[in-house]
Amino acid sequence: MALTIASTEDLEIMGPSYGGITIDGGGTLELIDAEDTSLGLENLTLADGSSEGGGALFADDSEIGIFNCTFTNNGAAEGGAILIGFSIADIVNARLPEIVHLPEARSSS
Repeated sequence: MALTIASTEDLEIMGPSYGGITIDGGGTLELIDAEDTSLGLENLTLADGSSEGGGALFADDSEIGIFNCTFTNNGAAEGGAILIGFSIADIVNARLPEIVHLPEARSSS
């Protein structure tokens, strides 16, 4: 079961500035499912997540901020570590060895 963030909730998960906090899916769980919300992740390691879309993070219709985070050994059928759909994402100083999937942009015409 993933940490699911409902549309009425905004969430910020911050680890200490020196690191040391890992959210681990054990190779069988999606770590975070953010839909129609605001999510901030800072100073974390997200490891061993697994799902159909975005092993560590699936985001749809959301505002996502990822700062000083490391993603390791996450896998998914679509989007290795992160799958972002129709969302705004700030990703700063993140280690992303797996694929990040950003769907094609919607046309404004």
